[in-house]
Amino acid sequence: MLFGRDSERHLLESLLDDARGGHGRTLIVRGEAGMGKSALLEFAAAQASDFQVSATAGVESESELPFAGLLAVSRPLLRFLPALPEAQRTALEAALAITSAAVADRFTAYAGALTLVAAAAEERPLLVLVDDLQWLDAPSSEALLFVARRLGPDRVAIVMTLRAGIDDERDIRGLDVLEVRGLDLRAGVDLVRTMYGESTFPDSVVEELVRLTGGAPLALMEIPALLTEAQLAGLEPLPDPLPAGDSIKRAFHRLIEALPQPTREALLLLAAEDQGSLDLVARALANGDSDPDALEPAETARLIRVDHGRAIFRHPLLRSAVYHEAPPADRRRAHHALAAACDRSDAERRAWHLAAAAIEPDEAVASALEAAAHRAQARAAFASASRALERAADVTPDFEKRARRLLEAAENAWRAREISRTERLLTAASSWTSDKLVLADVLLLRGRFAYMHGSATEASDRLVGDALAVAEEAPETAVSLLMQASWAFSGAAALDLSLDAAERAFEIAKRVGDNLVLTTTVALSVALMLRGRSREARSLLGVWKTALQEAGATAPGWWENPNIGVVLTALGDYEFAEQLLRAFHVRARATPETLPTVLAGLSQFEYRTGDWAAALAHASTGAQLAIATGQTSGSGFVLANLAVVEAGLGRVEARSHARQVEDIANWSGFHSLRTYVRGALGLLDLGAGHVDSAIQELERVGRMVAEWGVGEPSVVQWMPDLVEAYARTGRRRDAATLLETLSIQADQTDGRWARAVAARCEGMLADSFDEPFSEALRIHATMPTPFDLARTQLCYGERLRRAGRRVDSREQLRPALETFERLGAVDWARRAAVELGGSAEHRAPRDRAIDHLSPQELQVALIVADGATNREVAAALFVTTKTVEFHLRNVYSKLGIRSRTELAAMVASRRGSTPEAAPAEALPTASPG
Repeated sequence: MLFGRDSERHLLESLLDDARGGHGRTLIVRGEAGMGKSALLEFAAAQASDFQVSATAGVESESELPFAGLLAVSRPLLRFLPALPEAQRTALEAALAITSAAVADRFTAYAGALTLVAAAAEERPLLVLVDDLQWLDAPSSEALLFVARRLGPDRVAIVMTLRAGIDDERDIRGLDVLEVRGLDLRAGVDLVRTMYGESTFPDSVVEELVRLTGGAPLALMEIPALLTEAQLAGLEPLPDPLPAGDSIKRAFHRLIEALPQPTREALLLLAAEDQGSLDLVARALANGDSDPDALEPAETARLIRVDHGRAIFRHPLLRSAVYHEAPPADRRRAHHALAAACDRSDAERRAWHLAAAAIEPDEAVASALEAAAHRAQARAAFASASRALERAADVTPDFEKRARRLLEAAENAWRAREISRTERLLTAASSWTSDKLVLADVLLLRGRFAYMHGSATEASDRLVGDALAVAEEAPETAVSLLMQASWAFSGAAALDLSLDAAERAFEIAKRVGDNLVLTTTVALSVALMLRGRSREARSLLGVWKTALQEAGATAPGWWENPNIGVVLTALGDYEFAEQLLRAFHVRARATPETLPTVLAGLSQFEYRTGDWAAALAHASTGAQLAIATGQTSGSGFVLANLAVVEAGLGRVEARSHARQVEDIANWSGFHSLRTYVRGALGLLDLGAGHVDSAIQELERVGRMVAEWGVGEPSVVQWMPDLVEAYARTGRRRDAATLLETLSIQADQTDGRWARAVAARCEGMLADSFDEPFSEALRIHATMPTPFDLARTQLCYGERLRRAGRRVDSREQLRPALETFERLGAVDWARRAAVELGGSAEHRAPRDRAIDHLSPQELQVALIVADGATNREVAAALFVTTKTVEFHLRNVYSKLGIRSRTELAAMVASRRGSTPEAAPAEALPTASPG
């Protein structure tokens, strides 16, 4: 029975009603211990008589059995497994240890859990309850939070409790949170009166109890049992303050002490067994010649309850009191008895109990934990594997072996994105070893850590120093460190240092072998290109390209770098860039962790080559997935590309995404991201006619790239925008000066895009403008860059009209307007339409319904247009089928169409023409091993 909590009850009832109506929702109930969070879960379950209910609870423990919580939630739903796509079903079954297969990507398993939940909800609404999320095993909590964030119009409600004040890395951002506090005076008094009788205590005593306990329901139920008769009668004052936690523990301890000794021993076994398995406790009791019914007095006293073969303490603090009040020797004996009772199928649990029973280093115990860790790792339960390896290291006698286990624990913590644990484990690993190769591996992982989660410049300095220290003993490690340093330096806009690190990596790689040389080629090409040495970069990539084509399907892992597509796009090799990016996209669909980076590169390519609907959809998907998979810093590049696309489309959302990127750049040190978003804002303002603000933004970009020494104008395409802005405000001298710089860089880099836009800018400024505009159009014709072509046609048409050559101007303005309309570049289309009106051809810009689709609707439309079923779309986007159906209905409604055939035709009409490219399947499809 709930006392008070009117607003909390209404919120839970609303959540259930929304789920009944097909609006999936999640609620995190957060509060301190004893505030009644579990009672709210019980209330939700009581209101959900028409729901399927699936529940689990976390238990505070040093051990961690991977996916135990997810298995508990999934067990009642396993009959729906056949409804899952094959890849998701295989991954989920492996994660839950239903099969012995390995999990290739944990997020595919999480997507399987999402599809399983949604499939079950097709039959009846589903309520998922998770108590004490902070103590659930990390892989399960990560999976359930992934599911919570990806619910759509599904008949699913998820309620999870979370203890406030616990230092925990679980990320609940973006989810609805209900903060639970103490009861008010009236509700607190009602609770005490109900528990202890209407006339047991004077009103003044009850009210004082409510005040001193802060209205904590558990304290109000337990503390009166600790008070003296005089205190209860109001003859003596209550202790102030009441140490609620200690008082509750004393109350529980008093209840425990009243039990028979065999029951107390059985309770200790149960408290030590964090899964609450009655079978295991019973076997341990039988092995010790104890009474297998010894727990009955505890159940009679309502200290525990039995549910489907599990014994559950009535409150986590009661379990804590049973376990921690017992002498350490008794606790070790309990764990030893439980280890002896485990059968072969419980190898992981047995290993943890053996570790808890150990009083000194023991290699046999350490090996058992290491084996458990490797099984967890095979199931992509990296957090669980890390904890098992750390505990294995604790009981490892040999120092060098201890260091290697700590290093492996750090690697798994890194893969689980547990940042603080990774750093701590790396420090511990380096303190136990003198082996230079182990230290090299420690340095390599520390470098990755610093690159992603520290200052980019500091990380780079450390990476270079570490690389040089191990270059002789571990050249491949040195190369990896130097390449990371090069990427970090380029992200931090220290381009000379980036090039130096890449050149050192390349020199070391040449001593090791061709594959390592090819691996370093991309980093070196990027560094050369950024410094304006693009001719050399093209030459290097030509060798790389030939090697890939010769290797074919047998190409090893050196070719799998999504950055290569971005480099090739910037260097103007659009055909090969598309081949690689499409191939990366196909491969990355099975690995959501790598997909955001691939989608960022693909979005950039599609933006530049004129498929803006796809560019917006892919950038939006990438940003969502980066957040869903915990890639906070990795979201910077994809958000920057999203801002660029939105700027071209004239969408004000570009400003908020630019601010997000600025925030990421501030704390990560990846300052180069600022040039993308500031350039995007300049383009947005220029298109909208806010020329003065465009100049301010673009001049900021100019100062940054000049300071950093960026020499390739196609990386951040800001210069022609600023030349145009200067020209429009009459600052012709400034425009001519910048054009000179652009022209020099175009000659030095020999880039087609740079030469085309330089010619366009010359046409804007020259008295005799036909020749430079014609040259620009000639170069544009060799590239699939319709937006740039249309802008040149617009500028040419403007000059023709102002020269009184109206017929000639319309020949340029008409195709420009058509291109802008097809792309969705509304501001530029409006400008072209105005120019056409001025040339005596009045035509209003066309408003196409597809431009009003949300990014999510665009994502669905694009994949459906390629012939995918709803189920395939859901698998590709890691959402539920109901979500796809919901968005597809909106797409049909907004576009006024009824069939997939009509949708495919409409999407095809939006796409720009790109060069014919070899199919993605022509590229390698898998790496050996």
